[in-house]
Amino acid sequence: QLESFPDGRRFQGHGLDVSNTTDRVYAISHNGDHSSVDIFQISYNKECLASLPWSCQPVSLTFLRSIQSSIFPNYGINDVVEAEENQIYVTQWQPFSFPTRGTDNPENWKEKLIGFSKLPIGLLGLKMTQVFHCTWEGDAEAACKPASDETFQGANGVTINQDGSVVYVNDPGQKKITVMEREKKSGKLTKVSEIVMPLGADNIEYDDEADEIIIGSIPDFLACMKKMTGEDVPVPGGMAVARKSSDNAGWVIDNLLNHDGTKLAQISA
Repeated sequence: QLESFPDGRRFQGHGLDVSNTTDRVYAISHNGDHSSVDIFQISYNKECLASLPWSCQPVSLTFLRSIQSSIFPNYGINDVVEAEENQIYVTQWQPFSFPTRGTDNPENWKEKLIGFSKLPIGLLGLKMTQVFHCTWEGDAEAACKPASDETFQGANGVTINQDGSVVYVNDPGQKKITVMEREKKSGKLTKVSEIVMPLGADNIEYDDEADEIIIGSIPDFLACMKKMTGEDVPVPGGMAVARKSSDNAGWVIDNLLNHDGTKLAQISA
């Protein structure tokens, strides 16, 4: 159940983060003329949760606020993770804003030029996206800025370890997860290493109990691109897990699940 969401506001969800610390849900939303991070408070109906099967609403989400920034490209942000209360990291997966009515409906020469540039930018593997750091107090407007000098071909999934000291950023085109130390006072991120993947990945989530990164994998980029351009093809997907090696010198990737896409198109997270 969704409560207190602004009337007439569009919500088109993308990346999500659920915080067990603040009981909040953070959701990337693409709203037509701008993209934002929408924040919801989780409320649990404990009596309902204790009774099975549920005959009531076990959980509700109450809209708290929306984080917007001029540095968020329209349709260009992808995922979000809470670092602390009122502090988040947001990934940018597209270097430029999309037209308000979609990529097939550019409204001026600039939007047409941006559309034509996507293919060469992708083919050349140019790194033109980044990670943003946003903070706020109370109802005041959030302050967002680049979190690092590190750039990506397409910063996608983002997650954080249990004590908030390390942030992980996935770049599907590069088949890498960048490991970044976090300076807690300033929020600045500094690259310390990379996790090289055997295949592309989408969103990532840190499992605090297992001390592992759970990864939605993309085994077939070509099929994924065909689907995005409207072709009716199955898109394979899978799930992998990254864990530190026994000597802590590197990472071990276990590819736990793959499917051919005939029953479910891809796996995102």
